[in-house]
Amino acid sequence: MAFPPDPPPTGYATVYWPNKWGIFYAGGPDPTGTLNASYAAGPTSATAYTVRDYYGTVVSTGPVSGASVALAAPAGGWLPGWYRLYLTGPNSNAEFSNSSGASNFVILRNDPRFPAPPTGTFTEYGGEMADPVGKALFGMGTSRIILGDVTKPEGPGVGIDKMTLCLVQAAVSDSWWQSPSHAAYADSARPRHLWAATPWNLADHILLPAASGTLLTAYVKDDSVSGDTTFVSLGPGSTSGFKVTVFSPTSTDVVETWDNLASTTAAEAAINTASSFIRVFGQGGSGVGTMPAKAIGSAYRQGVISWVQGLYPTVTRFEFTNEPQAVPGRELVQRERAFVEAVHAANPAAKAIGPCFVGIDGDEDYVGSDLGKWKVYLDAGGCQFFDEISTHDYGTLNAGDIPRAREVIDKWLAMLADHGLDAKTRWQTESALQFACVFGIHHPRRARHNILHTLLWEQYDVPRERNPLWYDRSHGFWGFPSWWQAGDGSVTPDAPLHRTLAEETFGMTHVGALDFGQWAGGFALGSLYGSAAGRVVVVQASSYLPDGTVTLRVTGATGTVVVVDGFGRESSATISKGLVTVPLGEIPTYVRLPAAATAAVHTVNGWPPIGVAGQGYSTAGLATAVTPVAGRRPTVTDGDLATGYDGVNAEIAPTNMTMQWPEAVRADRVLIFTGNPYQNASALVDFDVQTSLDGSTWTTRATVTKPTPSTFIHGTRGSNMWCKYETYWDEQSVFDVPFAAPVVFTHLRVVVRATSYGGEPDAQSVAYGGQGNSEQRICIRDIVVLCDDNTRPQILRHTP
Repeated sequence: MAFPPDPPPTGYATVYWPNKWGIFYAGGPDPTGTLNASYAAGPTSATAYTVRDYYGTVVSTGPVSGASVALAAPAGGWLPGWYRLYLTGPNSNAEFSNSSGASNFVILRNDPRFPAPPTGTFTEYGGEMADPVGKALFGMGTSRIILGDVTKPEGPGVGIDKMTLCLVQAAVSDSWWQSPSHAAYADSARPRHLWAATPWNLADHILLPAASGTLLTAYVKDDSVSGDTTFVSLGPGSTSGFKVTVFSPTSTDVVETWDNLASTTAAEAAINTASSFIRVFGQGGSGVGTMPAKAIGSAYRQGVISWVQGLYPTVTRFEFTNEPQAVPGRELVQRERAFVEAVHAANPAAKAIGPCFVGIDGDEDYVGSDLGKWKVYLDAGGCQFFDEISTHDYGTLNAGDIPRAREVIDKWLAMLADHGLDAKTRWQTESALQFACVFGIHHPRRARHNILHTLLWEQYDVPRERNPLWYDRSHGFWGFPSWWQAGDGSVTPDAPLHRTLAEETFGMTHVGALDFGQWAGGFALGSLYGSAAGRVVVVQASSYLPDGTVTLRVTGATGTVVVVDGFGRESSATISKGLVTVPLGEIPTYVRLPAAATAAVHTVNGWPPIGVAGQGYSTAGLATAVTPVAGRRPTVTDGDLATGYDGVNAEIAPTNMTMQWPEAVRADRVLIFTGNPYQNASALVDFDVQTSLDGSTWTTRATVTKPTPSTFIHGTRGSNMWCKYETYWDEQSVFDVPFAAPVVFTHLRVVVRATSYGGEPDAQSVAYGGQGNSEQRICIRDIVVLCDDNTRPQILRHTP
């Protein structure tokens, strides 16, 4: 990983806004910041500024003089959105170029349902890289309040280890969401419950050492047994193996003896079946260890009780642990039981949530995968004690592949249902997708992934209030650079995108998901939200789509409707004959409807309507299907263009892929899904789609040549994004390529001249340390050949 070094060039400026998030309002004063040369005495070296919007378009430039920078409004004024300020000066540096600093600011609608940011100096404690005030301002869900060790609530350690600081964080969060002065900003339809967690997968237990080095772990049976008055000893068996003795209420009062145990497995079978005091779990072995009578103890149980009593009722949810690493079998279930019993002993109304595994992806029959761990755990009785179920979600939507993400979530939910757990409330308490800050390369437009993740999970009854954006703050964890707030307090585009979602759906709950059909459903999703006061439709694509549109079929509404883009810019559209067409792009589009109205997807990009004959028939299949397949699907030749679309072993551009049909087909468009640019997966940059009737003579039907993706040097230090390069590359991964007119052919090929460098736009970004591939590898997930007459190729008889 490579980053610009510290200190930066002389006169490098840190930007301070009137509030630390850089929040300004449409129609209000022009944004103005104060500059401070953090690493040099005297004034900053900044002499000019440039402001770019989310798409990289320059919207304002001007001179800088002195210790402040006033940003001239662009034509039409400052519209709602996310903006990045670049300061430049006469200095020249190999790592920073002429950079004199950078920061971000946002223009929001002045919505009275949300609090105004505090100005000047104010007291805040956000806890573990969290910003509860910022989350209130942007309408996001809560952040966990984490205590390092419930058995040592005031240390050792600093920061998150201390209970006193957890209390402060809870009070700050509560004051901005609930009482007293901010109660008016609470959304009664979308409660934001505070929750706390402890990272330690602990329970009161003792380890009984076997001579072979394996362990037998002993716990109290349940909370009817006191660990402080339950003692266990280990010694040789009377005739063979080993002996476990249980004492209570003192270390000399024998109450149970388990003798001549041949192995830890035998000990589990005997003790767990009949003991009134303990449960034991072993990791194998048959050696004989020794240990005098020792109390199991209740420090963890009492710590959990004190923790819950200290935070409740401000905090109502308490999470079991953080990503348990042990194989999640019966022993982890025992720890779950002990945790839940302690939470309820503290207060019966408190909710215990867990188990908080790292994800839900993978093969359920492979215990090394996330879903495999879930299966082992649930089969062992896991989650039967938790009031609500929590998980982390690393991996579900990383490639921007909506159908795959649905498959992953559906499998997990089916597994919960198979174990009778589908009625329990669910949480997703930690997730991060493609990084905006990628080891020195800044990709602000990757904010599309997090808002898509939020919208997807809302369709599965996990609203954003139980699916928080993570991490909140830049905190120096450069091995995983994901957050919505930079080191200087200014925010990434994630924050205003979520603010608009909160504004447009305020007081509303999720009504239902929209059906985009098989092929548009591969790159788009949408939902209907509603309340007694009104309804809102939201649609979003997983990729940049040039001039993408969706036409909605609306009932219960006529005339014009308000359309709002992902940053809050309002326009209008007219319903004509029950249809209204709105943009479909990489950030959400919202359509406001009256309370009695309903909406469904009619068509996407001018395709035939959803539900017509033939919709959902694929003639191309996956690009990896390089062997002939049955029916009228094509044979794929001339290049294995993708290997699971990760790009690791894919061919290098330039090259091509040819598909051949046994009979002629008629089509007028090709839909191409490439790898979502990330790590080794590349997107197309320059290619042709060609057809032929004989496989020899080819005619180019469409050419797609995108502007060469690029970066520019503008170094920033850790107080902002800590990057060397900036890029606003659109990372297009879905290509809807229409022909000028329907074409009959037996062969179709995609001729690829150039791609991205994996997840980076150019080779220099990869060399510097970004996540990418040093070669232009062709990474195609799917090619779908369609005819607009009936959304599938028409099979025609043809004699060459």
